[in-house]
This record gives sequence, structure tokens and C-alpha cells, in this order.
Amino acid sequence: MIPRKLLNPIFERLGNGKALIILGPRQSGKTTLLNMIAREASVPFLLLDCDEPDIRKLLETPTSTALKNLIGKNKLVMIDEAQRIKNIGLTLKLIIDKIKWVKLVVTGSSALELADEINEPLTGRKIEYFLLPISVEEMLDYHGGLEEKRLLSTRLIYGMYPEILNNPGNENEILRNDIGALWENFLVSEKRKYNSNHQIHANTYFWRTRQQQEIDYIEERDGKLCACEFKWNVKKNSEISKNIYPGISAT
Repeated sequence: MIPRKLLNPIFERLGNGKALIILGPRQSGKTTLLNMIAREASVPFLLLDCDEPDIRKLLETPTSTALKNLIGKNKLVMIDEAQRIKNIGLTLKLIIDKIKWVKLVVTGSSALELADEINEPLTGRKIEYFLLPISVEEMLDYHGGLEEKRLLSTRLIYGMYPEILNNPGNENEILRNDIGALWENFLVSEKRKYNSNHQIHANTYFWRTRQQQEIDYIEERDGKLCACEFKWNVKKNSEISKNIYPGISAT
């Protein structure tokens, strides 16, 4: 099981009287992260999978009494794929307000659907995290730089979803002709994963002028702009002109 960077920040906030909401695309590892949280917590827990029709029925319009009977003596409640539950925000509010001894973690694959359901009922009662596919940083911690260097071309083509990493097949390791674009997309994805994993809040942009001069990645944070150019071929000129883009720290 590949350790995730979000595990510690989430675990540190567990049980603070708020619902911890983990958003992210399908197959990014949210259910596996729930299992990691349960293992670290070492308390009786209840995992409710909302892909199951009977679970959805239990959570759609429950009373606080019904929720107490469902949760029983469990100290940790985890609700997976919560966006499938109608009025899930009200159900989560009941758990937080009426069953105060319970630690609550919720996942959702559709950020917009879940946000519509929980924003008003959970105002002041939630902390949100965003789980992206596994990052290079996490893989370096898992098995070191040498192995990742060997697998770089595979990562560029097939990505970093846990299902792919945990079930390696006979992927074609020959790089495609669009290696430059793959490399750019790969690095932008990794930078956004790093920001998300370390709770770094930044605005990100792509910049192109009418003269087709462009910057691959711009990050705005703490009142400063940082611009990055990503080049697979190190022989190509990757310098960003400060005359064209004044006030930008270029890398």
C-alpha cells in the first residue's frame, strides 16, 4: 500500500468536531485512504459504501435516533461516495451535532454534486481536502529514485492512478512523438499534486501572447508570481524573457 501525503494532515484534524471531506476523481485512491485512516485511528469504525443501494436508503432521510442505532459504539464513521446520497448534507449535520463522540470522514468523486449538498448544512462544520492520483513525490518515498527513473516513460504515457501503479502490465515503454507535451502535462500535474498534498494555496495560469510567446506554468502565491518553462530537450532555449514578462520570477 503506497503511503499518501494527505494521510497525516487528515489524521491530525480527525475528531475536532468537524466533518473531514475528501474530494477527488474516481480511482484516485479515496477508499484506500479511508482504510489507512481506519488503521491509524485504531478505534472501532464503521465504513458505509454509498454505491450500495441499502446504504443509500439508510442515509437519505434518517432521524438522529436511527443514526445513533446505525453507528452504535463505533468511534469513527467513514462515508464513501457520499455524492450518491440525496440530502447528505443534512445527514452529516445530524451526525456532527447529535453524535458528538464520532469522528466523521466523507469522500466524494463529484466535487460539484457533493458541494451542492453540503455547503449550506455544513457551514463552519467541515474541512475539505482534495486527493489527486499518486504523485512522484509519494512514489519516491515509497521505493526510491532509481526505480522511478526507470519507470519515467511508463509514467508519462499511462499516468499515476493507483490501479495502474499497483497492477503493472506489459505497457509499451516506447515514448510517443508528443513527448514534449507529455512532459509538460506530467510536470504541471505533479506541481498541482504537490500543492494539494501540502495544503499550499496558489492560483495557477497558462500564458500566451498574440505573438505566440508563452509560459507553460505560472503560479501566484503570497503576492508573487513564479513562471516555469518545462523542456524535455535540455538543449532547447527555455529562458523566459524578463523584458516580455516583467515582475515574474522565472525558473
